[in-house]
Amino acid sequence: MQHIDKIIKFHNLLKRRRTPISGKELDKQLGSSKSTRQRLTKELPDHLNAPLICNRSAGGYYYDRTDLRYPFELPGIWLTADELQALIACQHLLGNLAPGLLRNEIGQLRDHLQKLLDRSPGIKTQKLSRVKILSHAYRCRDGDLFLTLAQALFEQQRLLVHYHARSDDQTSARTISPQNLVLYKDNWYLDAYCHQLDEPRTFALDRIRSATASGEPALLLEPDTLQQHFAPPTASSPAPPKHTAILNFSAKAGRWVADETWHSRQESEWLTDGRYQLRIPFNRHEELLMDILKYGAEVEVVEPGFLRELVKAAAEKMLAMYRSNIRADRASLVNKLIKLPGIKVCLEATGIYHFDLAIALHDAGIPVMVVNPKASHNFAKALMKNSKTDAVDANTLAEYVERMDFVAWTRPSNQTLVLRGFARRIDALTSQKAAAKNHLHALSATEETPQALLRDAKLAISQLEKRIDTLADEAMALIDQHPELQRIFELLTGIKGIAQTSAIALMGELLLLP
Repeated sequence: MQHIDKIIKFHNLLKRRRTPISGKELDKQLGSSKSTRQRLTKELPDHLNAPLICNRSAGGYYYDRTDLRYPFELPGIWLTADELQALIACQHLLGNLAPGLLRNEIGQLRDHLQKLLDRSPGIKTQKLSRVKILSHAYRCRDGDLFLTLAQALFEQQRLLVHYHARSDDQTSARTISPQNLVLYKDNWYLDAYCHQLDEPRTFALDRIRSATASGEPALLLEPDTLQQHFAPPTASSPAPPKHTAILNFSAKAGRWVADETWHSRQESEWLTDGRYQLRIPFNRHEELLMDILKYGAEVEVVEPGFLRELVKAAAEKMLAMYRSNIRADRASLVNKLIKLPGIKVCLEATGIYHFDLAIALHDAGIPVMVVNPKASHNFAKALMKNSKTDAVDANTLAEYVERMDFVAWTRPSNQTLVLRGFARRIDALTSQKAAAKNHLHALSATEETPQALLRDAKLAISQLEKRIDTLADEAMALIDQHPELQRIFELLTGIKGIAQTSAIALMGELLLLP
């Protein structure tokens, strides 16, 4: 039978009411269409023997109180979707328990849960093995330690704990007053007041090396203080948040994030360029930072500035790590090739990825030829090669360099490489300025925006403009120092529509083409 949730809700509405309920009001309460309501009004009397009456002149639907079946209750146990999920989760958790003192009692509880599930229409417990509940990033924990912490929590006693912090890899002794035990993302945490630091802290149970009850009464914090400090990122805190994160997700990532709840007071919208913007209030940034980094290049932090800088610093660390590995691999390849007599190397120009290897080969004295991708693509078509893999492409380039004249690649001058760096950084800052202006426009669209936010947005734009002007001046100083660059610059700016910024951008790319 379908629409179990709606049948239960329909039944409860009729059971509680003393007056009939109209079809329009019923659709609104059930969140259903007229056709769904009509199916429900047929199923209740036909399949469940409910004394349901539909009388338009009386005002709609109601249970017939003169019927011998009144008061009417649904037969068996009818579980809503939420109740069914909760029971299955309970059964899963109980099934994973190690045998203990309450083995018999827990076994009886599991049997009772199975009976509840069996009595629900359409549910067969022998098929519940098809429902999987998987733990993610589960960390091992000490059962005896858990019992000590739980006992101190319930008896409101202070604890002396030895805690090993992952942040600094140090172990310290602390006296704490336990406040809450929290199961969060498959791991247990202890919210407590730390008497050494004189502030609330959260301790991961798997990092507590030992715990002993001191016998002193615990210092209990007010509920509002607990909620303000320990509320998880998705909870509503009574205290006003200190910050609001503005995150712009790519259209691809937005299709996932749009269905997620990161915070109970989040706001969101689809931007005109197809990206998804999420605004999240927060006080502590640590976990939010990890969630942002999980999406990599699919998300941009617009505000606040300090969170943007933290993400930027993390990205630069990762890039530096991978660059160091690439540099080592490149040096290893050059060392192998240089030992081969008469070696010549042919590369296909692939954006920025071929460039550093071409320079390394050239500086090592290995003749290198850089082929335009269009030429290699047409050559492969002439050979009637339709498949495209790394091995096929490598063979195609080898055959290309054998049949065609070998044209040695000319290494760009150092000043050209520096100019390319200036041009690309100016382009990146220009994109940031455009995004900042769009954000200012959005803030200015409502009179409710505080003036402080408008001033901050304008300041960000002004700072970006100053940085762009500084880099442009540096680029022009470089061009003025080299006659050849100056000649090309004058040729480009002599074309109508090309000014200083465009000329720098064009020179930064065109002078490096093979």
